Amino acid sequence: MKHVISQFINHKEFYFLSISVGTFLSTIISFLSTMHERLFLGVTISIWLITFFVNVIDIHTGIKADTASKKKIGEKFVFKSGKAWRAFEKIIIFTLLIWFLWSLETEINRLKSYNFLLSIIIAIKFTLFIYVILIELQSIGENEETRFGKKSKPFILLDKIIETINEGVINRIKKTME
Repeated sequence: MKHVISQFINHKEFYFLSISVGTFLSTIISFLSTMHERLFLGVTISIWLITFFVNVIDIHTGIKADTASKKKIGEKFVFKSGKAWRAFEKIIIFTLLIWFLWSLETEINRLKSYNFLLSIIIAIKFTLFIYVILIELQSIGENEETRFGKKSKPFILLDKIIETINEGVINRIKKTME
């Protein structure tokens, strides 16, 4: 802990970033945790629609990538349900997750207590939302690579960001285990 505090104190260039991002996130969480039930529903439906839209784009690019790969080997495109059903399973899973978290939010709001739980549920919901969007965008990038032979710069950047985050999480787990 002493090492973490000394590293934070020595990196003064991150003070502004830390203060601004922390303030922004705490403002969003406090706003969302004091919202009325109908607004909870609106935020939840918006999250679902955004995730659904990105998933539909992933399905579309996946079909295009499969068509291009079949064309390269000289075969005609035939819709195989193996990979396609996974896309629909993802839609069902994130729909159930969002519904479950919304149900928890409305129940906590109905009880008019445990605001810290509401903040935790909202943080979990937005973390899952960001995670699903990143995974879907990475899949769209892989489909683009299959179609055109290379990824565009935003997808390469996304891959590097995800790789860096994964390495950081793995290193953090290793340090915790030691």
